[in-house]
Amino acid sequence: MLMLDTANIEKTKQLARTGLFKGVTTNPTILARSGLDQDAIPGLYEEFAKLPFEKIFFQAIGYTVDEMLESGLEIAALGRNVTVKVPASRLGYEVVTELHRRDISTLLTAAYHPTQAMAAKELGCWGIAPYAGRLEDLGHDPVRTISTMVDILHGSGVHTFASLRSPDIVGVLGARGVTDFTMSVEIAEKIIDNPHTLAAVDAFMRDAESMAQHPSPRGRRTPMHHNR
Repeated sequence: MLMLDTANIEKTKQLARTGLFKGVTTNPTILARSGLDQDAIPGLYEEFAKLPFEKIFFQAIGYTVDEMLESGLEIAALGRNVTVKVPASRLGYEVVTELHRRDISTLLTAAYHPTQAMAAKELGCWGIAPYAGRLEDLGHDPVRTISTMVDILHGSGVHTFASLRSPDIVGVLGARGVTDFTMSVEIAEKIIDNPHTLAAVDAFMRDAESMAQHPSPRGRRTPMHHNR
């Protein structure tokens, strides 16, 4: 399942038309990049819900369990296809536990270590989101770390929801069993618009137009003569 990391409604609509993306996710940083805050979430949900998405994710925020829980409950109340993102921290685990008591779907986010996948499994989360790019920034092998998470979660039903900074890692992680990816609009467009494929399409069209203007003798149709 491919998801978009964005708060850009118009770009989301454009990419949704490809049929490749099954959902959209944001977090406070993504919102801030679009000049938005948590108060924008209901409006974003209203627009995203019009698109053919299976899942929509928003992140709960707060400095205390009560604050984050209140934020998560407000997000969950938006619709049945909403999953609440919660940081994979001590505070987050407490909030997830409370949300699950209310039968609310959750995703552990900002995950960097396989033990956090174990936590997602124990808590019964819908999924966990390791950050591939940031793992690499920290000097870790993102493929190895995320593959270990996949192994830990095998058979549990918990999704390993890799957050990507580059399209190059998609195929590698896909071969290791990762089925769910989230990415920025920029990365999504790079995946969709492969330059080599676009060059081949241009060549096809030039050849087709050339043949239409100068058909070969073999390609010309001869009129049919009927005996009268």
